Amino acid sequence: MAYLTKRGIRFLAILTVLLLACNLSLSVLPVLIPHARHATSRMQNGKLSALLFQCSTNLTYPTYNNASGTFNETIVMKMMGAGLLRKYKLPKVDPPKPLPKFDISRAGTGGQGGMNGASIVVRDNSKLRVYDKVVLEPWRPDASFSSYPRITYYNGHRGCNEDMRGVLSKFKLNFNVLDPRKVTDYGMEEADAQQLVDMRWVQALCQTSDVIIVADTMPDARPLLLSLLDKDEEKRCNSNIIVELTNRFDWMVTDTNAYHEMLRKLIRDPPKNLHWTANNPFEEAFFKTQVGTSPNITLLRSLGAFSVDREDDDEKANAFLKVLSSKSTKKKVDRKTENSLAMIEDVDTVDRPMVDNLIDYYCMPIVKLSKKYGGPEGLLKYKGFVHFPYQVSVMKFYENIAMGVPQVIPTPRLLRRLANSNNHHLITHWINKLEESALYLFNADFHAIAYDQNHLIRTPKEPTHLDDPYQASWTELADFYRSEFTPFVYYFDSFEELAELVKLPRKQFDWKNVRVQGPKYYAKVRRQSMDTWMGLFHEMGYKHIRESWHY
Repeated sequence: MAYLTKRGIRFLAILTVLLLACNLSLSVLPVLIPHARHATSRMQNGKLSALLFQCSTNLTYPTYNNASGTFNETIVMKMMGAGLLRKYKLPKVDPPKPLPKFDISRAGTGGQGGMNGASIVVRDNSKLRVYDKVVLEPWRPDASFSSYPRITYYNGHRGCNEDMRGVLSKFKLNFNVLDPRKVTDYGMEEADAQQLVDMRWVQALCQTSDVIIVADTMPDARPLLLSLLDKDEEKRCNSNIIVELTNRFDWMVTDTNAYHEMLRKLIRDPPKNLHWTANNPFEEAFFKTQVGTSPNITLLRSLGAFSVDREDDDEKANAFLKVLSSKSTKKKVDRKTENSLAMIEDVDTVDRPMVDNLIDYYCMPIVKLSKKYGGPEGLLKYKGFVHFPYQVSVMKFYENIAMGVPQVIPTPRLLRRLANSNNHHLITHWINKLEESALYLFNADFHAIAYDQNHLIRTPKEPTHLDDPYQASWTELADFYRSEFTPFVYYFDSFEELAELVKLPRKQFDWKNVRVQGPKYYAKVRRQSMDTWMGLFHEMGYKHIRESWHY
């Protein structure tokens, strides 16, 4: 040491600090992101994992406190070499603003349906918004289409509107849309539903509609369903009602006991004008698990009808060729885009961990798109679409298969691991419900032992044996993993496998030939769905309805 200069001592000190920092970051990494342990071990062995791309990115990563259920701190990680860590407080999020209150003391008429009655005072905690009139909006009407029967689509999801347009355009039928968000907030309670019945809102809607199709959030239709049980026959809805379950039947309902009892009454004595459908198998299983029984629900697949209005039958199976061959598209599609994967940026929640943070963490060059990404046609210019399921069923999944977009999705094991490690909070609840529903269908007696009356597991534990019958079967309740769709989806079981897909050139990527085989397969799905829709209309008495052309 006596022979070391001051500069040499300073160099050794800096080297020691860097080595300590490197060792610290490698030890902290598995704690932050449990499923990165394999990657870390490779780094510790002196081998850079294939999944870690070279980049320099600041990443905001919230840490979850299991005890309090909150996110108290955020770690900012700079991906350079082994990485450097520092902490700061999570910024405060402004609470949502209260909804404005509306005065219904004036009983008026409006839209296409009017109501006459006495003044009604709305309770303070009501979720109702505009409820003194029924406003129906024509959805892309066509002068050559028929307006009989008068069809109202009670739905606020644009993807569902597009899909219904695809169905009814084949029958050459116009329809109106009633946006439930203009009537009520999510999770309508019984008191609000009864009020809409008593003030003749339901009567006004049904007088202007021969057929009412309810989609996306079924609780919005609670007044319609409640009216079917009313002792006063004049208050009952006489229209044909089709419940199209594309989401959970009890979405954001708080008075579940009253809601479930209403449904049990409708199931015990089913009205002739009430019909039940679902676009995925989980809806009926979840219904039965929660209520203890379920109506006769017809599986009616979505049309994947983002652009199904086109009548280019011969090119339907190869629609992507038409998109890519257009001059406007060619200018936008460069070689880098063609060889890139894309995903939709997660912007819903700023105070919880988002799965695309992991993409940033691993420095993966995946293109982040906004929610207005142009649908499946906008995705065709990329070699594939990466999707981390946040719901059991989403419309874009069917749209992409129908248009030949290769989709890249985590395996059930990895998706469950992401949920358990708090790296993908949006799917955690639904995987739990998938597993519960699968157990209920597999063995209802064991379900009663494992879960309490509030559907909470009595002995919480991490499911480790995915091959157990009831645990394995949940994948058949989620379309992302059903055997009928797996030939058109690419799965990755680790971020290392995803990295290999990122690096794969476009010409080698689609070895399943999804761009051609996906549309061909989904044409058969559409054929079955259209036959089912036509059968429903015939059952309701509209036997004049026929398809204008076939798939």
